[in-house]
Amino acid sequence: MINISGYLNNEDMEFCDKENLLTVGSCGFYKLLTEPRYDTIRPAGRMDWQLLYLCNGSAHFTIDAISRTLPEGTLILYEPGRAQYYYYLLEENPAVYWLHFSGKDIPGLLFSLGFSGLVSYTVAPRKAYTDLFDQIIRELQLKQPNFSALANAYAWQLLAQMGRCLDGHRLENIEEENHLEQIVQMIHQDYGKNHTIEGYAEMCNVSVGWFIRNFKDFTGLTPQQYIVRVRINKAKELLAYSAYNVGEIGTIVGYENPLYFSRVFSNAVGMPPREYRKTIRTEEF
Repeated sequence: MINISGYLNNEDMEFCDKENLLTVGSCGFYKLLTEPRYDTIRPAGRMDWQLLYLCNGSAHFTIDAISRTLPEGTLILYEPGRAQYYYYLLEENPAVYWLHFSGKDIPGLLFSLGFSGLVSYTVAPRKAYTDLFDQIIRELQLKQPNFSALANAYAWQLLAQMGRCLDGHRLENIEEENHLEQIVQMIHQDYGKNHTIEGYAEMCNVSVGWFIRNFKDFTGLTPQQYIVRVRINKAKELLAYSAYNVGEIGTIVGYENPLYFSRVFSNAVGMPPREYRKTIRTEEF
């Protein structure tokens, strides 16, 4: 078995932290290499919380007296004291990351991040998750200054990233989702350029209709609405803190026609650019 792990106190100690928001006790990765089967049996569970992330293969869990075979991309979250019965079979090529953590209000934290009290969730395979697990393990192994604070921060980020995928609005195809993330980044970087929706769809190698529909599912806005929001936010920043005149700012954010820029800005903000600049600078002083 490949077993890579890191521990807060150099060993796997169960603990209950009632003072801090979130504290990581240990984190690791394991993968079967020769053993035909590996079982975990904890009738009384653990004192701390345990998160398992099945990043490859499948595994077998008994949850509330029901036996289930869970696939790659499943997250299993055990609360303190919950019985744990599960096993892995070599022939199914399982690979698993695990995290043990505690805190003064973990149920409240998890609820705020979208977890609903279930034991298992589908979050799909994502490199972002495994990268965060690896960073936590590295911090716990090296124990450089502030290692615990960084391990806790990475764990919080991991839970937030996974919670984001529980809202029912994530794409099943990770490659397509990555394309949309790249387009969003491009919009933020190239807000002054007049890329077309057709061009963005072509970059994703999808139809215009698919792109518009899934972009809205991904961001909550249509591509055009998202572009306008990014441009107007940048224009507001320039009006507040730069010496550019209104026409120059319009050009910077992608509107060559000053009158059209003023109209779009007014529709979005509720006042023309000049009035906004006057208002925001008056409020500052």
